[in-house]
Amino acid sequence: MGADDGIGVAMAMAVLEDKTLKHPPVDVILTTAEEEDMSGALSVDKSWFNTNRLINIDHIVDTEIIAGSCGGIGVDLKFPVEYTKKTDNYKGYKIKISGLRGGHSGEDIHKGRANANVLLANLLNLLREKINFLISDLKGGNFRLAIPREAHVTVALEEKDVETLKDIVKNFESEAKKIYEETAIDLKIEVSAENLAENLLSKNTVDKIIDAIILSPNGISSMIGSLNVVESSCNLGEVYIKDNHIYLVTEIRATFDKNRDYIYNKIALVGKYLRGELRTFSAYPSWVYKAHSNLRDTANKVYSEMFGENIKTLAVHAGLECGCFVDKIQGDMDAISIGPNAWDLHSPDERLSVSSTEKVYKFLTKILENLD
Repeated sequence: MGADDGIGVAMAMAVLEDKTLKHPPVDVILTTAEEEDMSGALSVDKSWFNTNRLINIDHIVDTEIIAGSCGGIGVDLKFPVEYTKKTDNYKGYKIKISGLRGGHSGEDIHKGRANANVLLANLLNLLREKINFLISDLKGGNFRLAIPREAHVTVALEEKDVETLKDIVKNFESEAKKIYEETAIDLKIEVSAENLAENLLSKNTVDKIIDAIILSPNGISSMIGSLNVVESSCNLGEVYIKDNHIYLVTEIRATFDKNRDYIYNKIALVGKYLRGELRTFSAYPSWVYKAHSNLRDTANKVYSEMFGENIKTLAVHAGLECGCFVDKIQGDMDAISIGPNAWDLHSPDERLSVSSTEKVYKFLTKILENLD
C-alpha cells in the first residue's frame, strides 16, 4: 500500500471492516492524486460530509498530532532554446551529480539537504568562467515535490579544456562534500566521455539556463519565529529540455497566501528577464491552525491514557488534504491528522514502521470510541 498515503487507506478500510469496534457513524473519503495535484480532495462535494469532525491519516510521526498545514502551488517556467551545429573539434563529456539524500520538499526542506539542480548550476557557472563549452543534454530531478537527488549535463568542449574541466569538477566536489558533510555523505560528481547530439544548445541559451537556475528561489523563504516552523519555501524540483524549450518546475509552499505570492513574483521576474512563459498548476489551500479543538482535546486525552505521556501538537510545512476539506466546507470543521512513523517520503528510501502502524491503529480506534 505504500508508506505514505497508502497506510492511511489501509487503516480506514480496516475500521470499516471490523464490526467489533465501538464508534459513532463513520464516513470514509478516499481520494486520488494526492501526490500530484490534490484534484481528488479538491473535487469533493460539500454534501458528502455528514459531520464537522475529520481525522486525516497522512502524518509520519506517531507522537504528534497535526493541526495545521501549508498550502502550495506548482510553477512551470519555460523559455525557448537556440541550437548550433556540432563541429568536429568538440568532445562530449557527461557530468553527473548523484548520491544526494533528497527527500520531501516540505517536510525535509529545513534539513540542509543539497538540491542537485542548484549544485549543477553552480558548477556550470564556475566552468563558464574558465572554459568555453556548449550543452548537448541536461536533466535534473524527477518530481517537484521531491528534493532532487541527481542531475546531469553533457557538455561539448575542445580537447585542450578537458583537464581544466576535470580539475574544476574535482575541486567543486571536494568543497560540496565539506558543505554537505552531514546530509550528503555519498555525494559524488563523475565525469565520463559521452556522445554529442548533432545540435547543441547555443552559448546564449547555455548562459540563460545557468542564470535561470541560479536566480530562481529555492529553499526556505520565511519562518514562523515563535514556533520555529518553516512558513514558506520553494523547491526547484525539475529541470529538463523538451520540445525546444527548457523547463524549470518549482513547488511553492506557504501558510499565508501573500508569502506564496512573494515567491511566485521572484520566479516571474526570472521569467521576465529570460522572456519566458509561466504556468501555475495544482494549487491547494492551507489548513490554518485553530487555537481550540474538541477533537484535538479528545485525541490528547486518549493518547495520554494509552501511552502515559502527552502527544505533541503542531502545524507542518507540508500539504495535507485537510486544507481542501476545510475550505470546501467553509464552516467550523474540526480536524486533526495522525499517522505511523515513516521516513524519506517521495524517495526510493521511503519506508514505514510496522510496530508504529499497530500503535497508531489502536490510537485511531480508541479516539473513535471516545467520540460522542
